[in-house]
Amino acid sequence: MNSPFQFGKTVSGFAFTNRKEQLRTFTENLSSGISSILISPRRWGKSSLVKKCMDEVFEPDNTYLVVMIDLFRIRSEEEFLEIYATELIKSSTNKIEELVVNIREFFTILIPKISLSVDTINDISLSFDRQELTKNRAGILDLPQTIALKKKKKIVICIDEFQNILNYKNSDLILKDLRSSWQNQEDVTFCLYGSKRHMMSGIFNDSSSAFYRFGAVIFLNKIEKQYWIPFISRAFDNTQKHIPDNFCGEIADLMGNHPYYVQQLSHIVWNLTENIVDPSIISTAMEQIIEMNSPFFIREFEALSSSQINLLKAVCYGEKHLNSIENLHKYRLGTSGNVSKNKTVLMKQDIIDIINSKVFFIDPVFEQWFRNNILS
Repeated sequence: MNSPFQFGKTVSGFAFTNRKEQLRTFTENLSSGISSILISPRRWGKSSLVKKCMDEVFEPDNTYLVVMIDLFRIRSEEEFLEIYATELIKSSTNKIEELVVNIREFFTILIPKISLSVDTINDISLSFDRQELTKNRAGILDLPQTIALKKKKKIVICIDEFQNILNYKNSDLILKDLRSSWQNQEDVTFCLYGSKRHMMSGIFNDSSSAFYRFGAVIFLNKIEKQYWIPFISRAFDNTQKHIPDNFCGEIADLMGNHPYYVQQLSHIVWNLTENIVDPSIISTAMEQIIEMNSPFFIREFEALSSSQINLLKAVCYGEKHLNSIENLHKYRLGTSGNVSKNKTVLMKQDIIDIINSKVFFIDPVFEQWFRNNILS
C-alpha cells in the first residue's frame, strides 16, 4: 500500500493540506493582475502552493499561459536570460511545428540553436550566443508581453528562488532592468518566491531596491497544529490504520508544525504501524528520523564556529535577549557585534530564522539532534 504522506517533492492531491486562505488570496491577486511575492523558509510548502494554484486555476483556463522557472541552479545573468527565453517560448505552444514558427517570429535578431532529444515540447532546449544575449537583454525581458499580444492571452510567470539574482554580477543593474520592463507589461503577472527571507525582504521591502513595492508580499507561515490533526488522522483511516488524535498532535508538536517534517514523521509512523499507533511507535519513528538525518547534521555542525554553537545553545534554552550582558557571559557569545554577525551567518546558512524578534531553528529535527548530542 502506498503511503498517504508526501515529502521531498511538491505536494499535491490528498497530501496537500490546508493553505485555503493563502491559496484564495494568492489566486485572487494573480487573477486581478497583481504580482505576488511569496516568502518562507525552504520546505514550508511554497512550491506546492504555487503548483496547486497553477494546476487548478490558471493552466486549465484557456485564457492564460503559465511559465515556471527555477533559479536554484542558475548562476549568471546569461543563464537566466537563456532559461527565461526558453521557458517562455515553450509555453507559447504544445506543438513542435508551431514552436519553430514562434521562434522565428519572436527572435528577429537573436537566432537560437534548437536541441530536441524526444519529440515533445518539454524536451526542447534553446541555446544562444551568450554575448548576444546580454546585448539584446531588453528584447528578451519584453518577450512575455510580445507573446501575450500575439497569442491574445494573459501570462503568469512563476520564478522560484528569485533571491538568487542577488548573486549575479551587476545584480543591481539586472534588477533595475527587470523592474523597468516588467512594470509596463499589462498582460503579464509575476509570481516571485524564495526561501531566503532576509534576501527576499531586502529586494521587496527596502525602499532603495528597484523592486520595492513591486507586488503583494505574502509571508507563508507553518500549518497550524489544529489542521494537522484531522489531516493525519484521515490519512491513516483511509489506509485502514488508526492513530489517536493525541498522537497526531504529538507528531505536529515534535516537528514544530514544519510541513516537510510533519509529513515525513507521519510517513515513518504509518510505515511502522500495522493496525493502531501506540507510544512506542512514535518514539521509534522519532529515533529513525533523527538517525537518517544525522550525517547531514554532523557535517553542518562541524562547519560551525564555537561562538555560533554557543549562540545555538542559547536559542535552544529559549533565551530572548541574546545581547544582554548576562547572556553574553553565560554562553560565551563574545560581543554584541559578534552576536549580530553570527545571527546573520546562521540565517544565510538556513540554520536559524528570526520572526517578530524571535530566533528559532528552521530545521526542527536538527534542533532535536542538537539537543540530544550537544546540550546533553
